[in-house]
Amino acid sequence: MKHIRTRIAAAVVAAAAAACTMQAVTASAYVSNHANWLTGQTQESTEYGANFAHSLYYLQRSLNNEGINTFTDSVQTDLVLGPGYTTANLSGIQSGTSLSGSLAWARYLGNCFYGSQTVYTEQPASRYNSLSDIKQGDQIVISTNGNQYAVFVTAVNDSCIYVSELWGDAIMWGIEFTRTSNNKLKRRFGGVTFNIDYIVRPVKEGDANGDSVADFMDVVWIANNIGGSVASGVDYTTQMIAADLNGNWGFDQDDAIEVYYHIGSNRMNGDYRYVTTWHSL
Repeated sequence: MKHIRTRIAAAVVAAAAAACTMQAVTASAYVSNHANWLTGQTQESTEYGANFAHSLYYLQRSLNNEGINTFTDSVQTDLVLGPGYTTANLSGIQSGTSLSGSLAWARYLGNCFYGSQTVYTEQPASRYNSLSDIKQGDQIVISTNGNQYAVFVTAVNDSCIYVSELWGDAIMWGIEFTRTSNNKLKRRFGGVTFNIDYIVRPVKEGDANGDSVADFMDVVWIANNIGGSVASGVDYTTQMIAADLNGNWGFDQDDAIEVYYHIGSNRMNGDYRYVTTWHSL
């Protein structure tokens, strides 16, 4: 096992040598124990299979008592960051702002499944080059003719995505969208084509570089920042929690190896949780 770890570490360091170095700032002395925070919210239990469709159906009936398909509530947004955990997000919507309409419905569903204090990032449409890059649980913000909407993804296949959306105040389920180009989605019902403005996704442990997926580039990022901190203008706590898998509040070789062993389908497999604002308490 020791030899395997040494070989991985050598590969990580070699890959890191080819990556760009981030500007470091002074590190916090805060001690993290984030591995014990959000229990029960594993990737398998919330992101795959029929769990979404069935759970959302019963959530709707519970929310509306007798299954009345309307939603008029507002939702107060918690922390939402930009790509790379930058403190300036793409929408300009600040923490504490009340969302309404379809934005509120999509965030409500996200909060129900990932927790009301989950930290999200907003990523540009250019980050998602195919339908397979879109995941269950994504909140996609789209627009047409100057009007902006949000939908919540409940399923993805090779040809389309299925979403829940708010039509006026009516809750809609199983609405199909196809991708017509890199930055556009077309609703099959009605045939309207929308621009993808940005995609909101919960932060998962392992996503060290804040691009909304956990992959080998996160291994490289950690290796390239061993003993360092984060770039100026980046939310320190969120990035540290996402990258510091062994809970010693620092970027080190063990974190890089942990990500290396547990990335799959651009997500952290196994019992890796979503980052919440609880972590910073």
